[in-house]
Amino acid sequence: MKKIIFTLLVCLCLGVGLFFYFKINQQTVEVIAPTKNTAKNFPDTIDATVQGTLQDQINAVQVDVSLEELEQKLDTPQPTLIPTIEVFASTLHKPLGIASLPDGRVLVSDAVGGTLTLFKDADGDFVSDEKIVVARDLAYPSGIALVGNDAYVATSDRVVMFQNVAQATKTLTPQTAVLLESKDENVAHEVFVHDNVLYISTSSRCNECVDSLPYGAILGINLVTREQRVVAQGMTSPQGLGVVNGEISFFTWAPYTHLHENDSLKFAHHDKDKQVQFKHGLHPTNFLNYNAELFPEWKGKWVVVLGGSFIETSPLGYEIGVYDNLNDFASYESLFPQSFLRNKQVRAKPHAVAIGARGEIYITDSMNGKIFVITKK
Repeated sequence: MKKIIFTLLVCLCLGVGLFFYFKINQQTVEVIAPTKNTAKNFPDTIDATVQGTLQDQINAVQVDVSLEELEQKLDTPQPTLIPTIEVFASTLHKPLGIASLPDGRVLVSDAVGGTLTLFKDADGDFVSDEKIVVARDLAYPSGIALVGNDAYVATSDRVVMFQNVAQATKTLTPQTAVLLESKDENVAHEVFVHDNVLYISTSSRCNECVDSLPYGAILGINLVTREQRVVAQGMTSPQGLGVVNGEISFFTWAPYTHLHENDSLKFAHHDKDKQVQFKHGLHPTNFLNYNAELFPEWKGKWVVVLGGSFIETSPLGYEIGVYDNLNDFASYESLFPQSFLRNKQVRAKPHAVAIGARGEIYITDSMNGKIFVITKK
C-alpha cells in the first residue's frame, strides 16, 4: 500500500514539473487584427538591440557623392552647342539651286556643270558620302522646287520636271513643264510651289538693255488646270520666291529708268506699294522661314542669304542673316559674318538656302562650287 502511494506522489510531482517546464519555455505569437487604431498597439520605444542593428545598417551605406560635390555638379554649366558652319559637299562648278528631301538627301543644281545631283550623308556627320547625278546637259539649271517625289528645275528658257527624283538611282529624262514665251530675252531663275501653283521668276538676259524692258516677271502656272498668269512684272532680276504673310514675295533690283540709276535692292511683294528698302550692297538672293527644332532660337524667324555685290567690290553681304520680321530690315542677326569674307576679301558667295531633314541649314556657294551646312556642335 505504501509503495502505491509513493508511486502516485512521484508521478504527481513529475507531472507538475513538466507542466511548469513547458509553460515557462513556450513561445506564443500574438496576432493583432488590423483596426483603425492599430498604431496604438505598438510599443512607444524600440528595443535597444534592434535599434543598434538598424543604426549599424544605416552607417554601412556608402554614398559615392557628397552633398558638396553634388551641389557643385548641379551648379556646373553644361557645354553649350553652338551653330557651326562646315563644308557638306564640293567639286561642283556653280551651284545655284538646292532642296532637301524627306529622307535627308540633298538635291543640288549646278548651273555651269549643267547637272542635277543627289547628295547623301550616310553616316550622319553632316558631310556628303555619296552622290548620284540624276540629270546632265541641262541649260543653266538654277532654282529647284519639290512637289511630292517630283522636282521642278528652272533652266535658261524653260522649267523642266523630273518624276520620282527621290527614287532615282541613275540619270533621269527631264520633261518640259513650262516653256517660256521668249527664250531670247527671258531666263528662269527661281521656282516655288504654293497651293498647287508653280511660281517662276524670270528676267532679261541683259540687265542694262533699255530696249528689253520689262526686265523680269513672276509667272504663276496652276499645276492642275495648267492655267498661266503674270503675277508681277516690270522689276529687275527677281530672285528668291516665298510666301510672307500669305503673299507671294521675292527680292528684286529697283527698276531702271536709265542705265545708272541707284541700284539699291528691295524686298518686294507682288504689290509695288508694299516694297521695303533693303540696305544697298547686301544683295539678298533667297530666304526661308525656319520651322525646325535644331535651332529653337531661330524658330519662326527668316533666314536670308545675302549674296553681296556681283563685282565683289564691297565687303557688304556675303553672309547669312536671321530676321525677326521681313518688313523691317533695319537690324538682323548675322550668322558667321567672317565665314565668307576674310580681311574684306571675298572667300565665298552664298546663293540658295534649304532646311534639312534634321533641322540643319544648307547654303550653296556659287563662287567655289561648294555646299555649306549649318548645324550645332
